[in-house]
Amino acid sequence: MCFNTAGNWNQSPDNLVVNVSTAYLDANQEKDFSAGVNAVWQRIGLGYIFAANDIKQYKPTTSTDNLDSADSLGKGKYKIHTVNASYLISNVMDMDNFNIYLGSYWSHLSRDENQGGGSDNRYGARVRFKYFF
Repeated sequence: MCFNTAGNWNQSPDNLVVNVSTAYLDANQEKDFSAGVNAVWQRIGLGYIFAANDIKQYKPTTSTDNLDSADSLGKGKYKIHTVNASYLISNVMDMDNFNIYLGSYWSHLSRDENQGGGSDNRYGARVRFKYFF
């Protein structure tokens, strides 16, 4: 769902645009929920996402999947809080159909006590080149 300060559904860059989203997955041996909100104003975006995952069974897809790694989720219950930020550089090289998006995020992952507890911080950045044909 999206709404902006102009009072309509148009996502004009001159207005404050607020997006709200939620998702739920009830699959075999796994249940996931996420909810998020983000706002974009004058090419600057800021968002927050909450996720709760309950993975009852995990089958590695390759022999190189390492379930003992700190980067691997494996089975168990998790709560994940993510904050993200972005910036739009529009009309690169004076081309109205070429934009660059800069983005970054920080996530805090908490494991259920039955899985050994603990938490991890994860972070990253990206550069996205978008050309409209």
